[in-house]
Amino acid sequence: RRAPMLAAVSMATADRGESSVRDSVEGSRGFLDAIKAHHSLRKAYLQSEREGPRDELRHPKIPPIAERVNDIVLKILLHGDWQPRRVIITRGEISFALVDNDDEVDMIYLSEITNVEEMTSADDEAPHRSTRSNLGSVSENHPKQQSATWSSKLTWLRRSNVSESASPSMPPEDNGHAAIPCAFQIGTVAEGHNSGRTYYLRAQSRVEMDAVIAQLRELSDTARRKAEARSRFRKSQDSVRRVFESQVFQFFAAALIVANFLANLVEAQCTFDYQDDDNFSRTLDALNLFFTVIFSVELVLNLYAHWLWPFLTDPWSIVDAVIVLLSLVALGPVDLPITILRVLRAFRVIRLFGRLTALKKMISALSA
Repeated sequence: RRAPMLAAVSMATADRGESSVRDSVEGSRGFLDAIKAHHSLRKAYLQSEREGPRDELRHPKIPPIAERVNDIVLKILLHGDWQPRRVIITRGEISFALVDNDDEVDMIYLSEITNVEEMTSADDEAPHRSTRSNLGSVSENHPKQQSATWSSKLTWLRRSNVSESASPSMPPEDNGHAAIPCAFQIGTVAEGHNSGRTYYLRAQSRVEMDAVIAQLRELSDTARRKAEARSRFRKSQDSVRRVFESQVFQFFAAALIVANFLANLVEAQCTFDYQDDDNFSRTLDALNLFFTVIFSVELVLNLYAHWLWPFLTDPWSIVDAVIVLLSLVALGPVDLPITILRVLRAFRVIRLFGRLTALKKMISALSA
């Protein structure tokens, strides 16, 4: 009886020893992997320390002095407290920075400003105004909305303003609501860079606040009109580009180039036979004028659709421009020799190679 029991005990002991050894080996492997990961992180950290901070990790700088319209120090409402910030106003944006350095911590595009107005104690109407519903929650890092009510926030704002303002009196507005001294708000569009966020700022005096509000309203209106004009230009440019790069238009342009080349061949072969025929000469001149006008219109469409750098960086567009300009010069009052005119007209066929390249790309894309 004892022999089987001893055998069973020895086998169980051996199994436990094997499993413990296996666990210890796996644990040591995990420990070694952790050490290797630590050393790799340490190596990467030391290398980053030697190389210095990367450019993408650095704060962008505020606009240069030449672009600044105004550079003042205002207080901004952050985490329920008025904190001083440098406010740099240009013709395109508003940059915020700390008072003691030139690192930009936040910015607003002037074209995305919806309203710039003085803050008032409109307690009953404020909850229904989206631009004033997040008072006390504005920060550079977009913190969560606080649960305090608008009435309590305005009460605290009025107290802090009265204690810090040089003029504690609050003149009433036309609508009967009392204005918060020297405080104003900047609203932004919901689909823009600031995602509809509202900024609350304070000036040192009412005169400074009125000047800043008037300046921001004027600059934002100008920037908005320019942005709308650029938007209309881009939309029309996209429409022209779609037409110009379409397969039908490219085939049509290639057919015109081939027809112009055939007309040049006919002119070269029949000039000596019909050199005294005025009708033949007038027909050739009319064909030359027709092709020159058509290719000039095509060049204008190309330039409008790919303004400006895409046009200048395309070699075939430059070739088209040179050939068309030379053809226009030939139509001018300057009398050029007939041989030069024939060479200029013959050069138009070079434009076909650019069209064939574009058509080849289209056919490859359609057949893929």
